[in-house]
Amino acid sequence: MADVTFDIRRKVGVLADTGKGWKKELNVISWNNREPKLDIREWSSDHSKMKKGVTLSKNEASLLLLLLSQIDDAAVIDKGLDSDSLTFFAENEISVLD
Repeated sequence: MADVTFDIRRKVGVLADTGKGWKKELNVISWNNREPKLDIREWSSDHSKMKKGVTLSKNEASLLLLLLSQIDDAAVIDKGLDSDSLTFFAENEISVLD
């Protein structure tokens, strides 16, 4: 099996701190020198180790955003994140406000 290479082009944000040095992150990553994609996965603190994750093209991320926006608030399990704390920008950039 060939080695997988990656280049983290942009660290967008941490979705969860799972403890023990691992964090679930949203990043823009180029895998094997291909076009960068949005990536959600858990990383060790120094980004030398990773767990399985999900990569999304811009089109897939846009569709996911649309589908998530259609979810009824009552269906959301984690009420800890207020939708007013999220800001969406052009080019599918997302920022969490403090």
